[in-house]
Amino acid sequence: MKATSTIILCGCALLATAPLSAAAEPEAGQVPAFPAAAIEEQDFEGKSITGLEIRYIGAKTVDEARIRNLVSSKAGSAYSAEKLDADVKALFMSGLVDDVRFLAEGVNGQVKLIAEVTTRGEYVALQFLGNTLYSDQKLAKETKLPSRGILSDDNIVAARNNLENYYRERGYPDVRVVHRVQPSTEAGKAVLVFLIDENGKNVIRKIRFEGNHVFPDQELRKEVKTKENGSLQSDQLDQDLHAVLDYYRSKGYLCVQCPGIRREQVADGLVDIVIPINEGGKYSVAGVSFGKLTVFKPEELHPALSLNANDVYSSKKMRADITMIRNRYGSRGYADATVSPDIRDAGPNRVNIIYRVTEGARFRVGRLYISGNIKTADKVIRREIPLQPGDWFNPVEYETIKTRLTRLRLFRNVEVSEHPDSPGFRDVHVIVEE
Repeated sequence: MKATSTIILCGCALLATAPLSAAAEPEAGQVPAFPAAAIEEQDFEGKSITGLEIRYIGAKTVDEARIRNLVSSKAGSAYSAEKLDADVKALFMSGLVDDVRFLAEGVNGQVKLIAEVTTRGEYVALQFLGNTLYSDQKLAKETKLPSRGILSDDNIVAARNNLENYYRERGYPDVRVVHRVQPSTEAGKAVLVFLIDENGKNVIRKIRFEGNHVFPDQELRKEVKTKENGSLQSDQLDQDLHAVLDYYRSKGYLCVQCPGIRREQVADGLVDIVIPINEGGKYSVAGVSFGKLTVFKPEELHPALSLNANDVYSSKKMRADITMIRNRYGSRGYADATVSPDIRDAGPNRVNIIYRVTEGARFRVGRLYISGNIKTADKVIRREIPLQPGDWFNPVEYETIKTRLTRLRLFRNVEVSEHPDSPGFRDVHVIVEE
């Protein structure tokens, strides 16, 4: 009797198996070879799916209904290899499965689907190794994980980041956190273990600058939020370096650079922070122009610019001009307009600035949804919203909604979002918590 044809989709690789004669049967573990005609016999594309069977490999830790909800290939729909590939990705992205493969069997001109899944074990405990500064209970709270349940890889990575940030905010910039999964004595259960290398605490004795001739240390320290005698936080130090360099660029030093911040150990737990600066030359603006525009003419925008020809170059003024241009477009309903500055050499220590605008489409306000208000009348909220259905969608006014509602002091929290509606319209959603 001829065996039923089967197509197997494992991860994102599609394999086909065909009937084999006894002489052609491969050894165990080998993928069988088959002629092109046999592959054509397995072409199920577009055929109707009769049903989906879920088979568990190992312990069943996830309810079948949750698996089915993630699979778009269902009874009555047409078989599609592309759709199955998306289903495999959706199952993996859910964090509920460690392995999945689909089998497709031909049945009377239709297709039966079988999903073989190895579901992820449920975590029954969190453990910590290497922590001497903070208790297990404290660190468990900082992971922001539930005490038990099925966790995706994204959940675990976020928990590791939370732990590292907690240590770094307290002066341990070199902390490292990794994890491992240990099987539990219960089938289908596991223990999530975080291994912590705390490393030493760094307290800043002094912040020094090197190579700065234009601005003294005292002036540059005003741009730095990291303080002497405070704990070292790497993320904050990165922000401080950006602020110092931007200060230079706002004063004309377009090409200022820092080869890298140094930490110099001066005593046990005490470090000096050294910020070397290559200042470069001071630049001026030869001219300011615009790329292709259709909504405005250059002469309509030029008078509002704060950075003009023969001015000292300033990154701060250039950002202000970008904001001004985007606001002008926003007032006309061009909510997605973007502005990119093109800075070009114009001779020794001089540059030309070309603002290139991607204007995008024009939008009106669609519907306005308000939710979460139990005691506060809709009209109280609506009168604080400057956008009404049919208005041009102005991103500047949109961004004021949260501020205006917060100032009423009626709500603990205000969330505002916008969503595409029909072509040319965007709905505004306002969610308040009283």
